Amino acid sequence: LLLKSNAAMVSDATGYCFVVTLLTLMSLMFVEIKFRKPVNYIQYGLVTCALGLFFLLLLSLSEPFKFVWAYIIVCAMTIGLLGWFVNGMMRARKAVVMIATILAVEYAVILLLLNMGNLALLVGSLILFAVLAIAMYFTLKLKVVDNELTLK
Repeated sequence: LLLKSNAAMVSDATGYCFVVTLLTLMSLMFVEIKFRKPVNYIQYGLVTCALGLFFLLLLSLSEPFKFVWAYIIVCAMTIGLLGWFVNGMMRARKAVVMIATILAVEYAVILLLLNMGNLALLVGSLILFAVLAIAMYFTLKLKVVDNELTLK
C-alpha cells in the first residue's frame, strides 16, 4: 500500500480537490434545505476555504509524517472543523452527522482511489456516475412551496 512518495501522493490527492469541494457544497445545500436553516455566502466561502486548506495541511504534514498518518490527521482536523461549523449554523446534531459522514466517505474514497493505481480512473468515474445519479434523484424531490425550496 502507498508505494509512491509522499509528494506524489499529495499531488495525486490534490487532483480530487474540485470534486470534494463540489460534493461537499452540494451536500451542505441539501442540509440547508432539509433543516430549513439558511447558510449565507460567507459561510459557503469559509467551508470552501476549509476544504482547500485540507490539501495545504496534507502537504505540510506529509513532510514530517508518513502520508497515511498525515492524511488521517488532516481528515480528522477538517471533519472536526466543519462539523463544529455546521453545528453552529444548523444547531442540529443530525446535520452534523450527515456532513461529517459525507466528508468521511469522500476522504475514504480518495484514499482508496490513491491506492488503486491504473483502476483509479475507472472506479472513480463509476463512483462519480453513481453520485450524480443520487444527486439527480434528490433534486427530483426539491419543490418550491410558498417561495421556499423544500425537500418533499
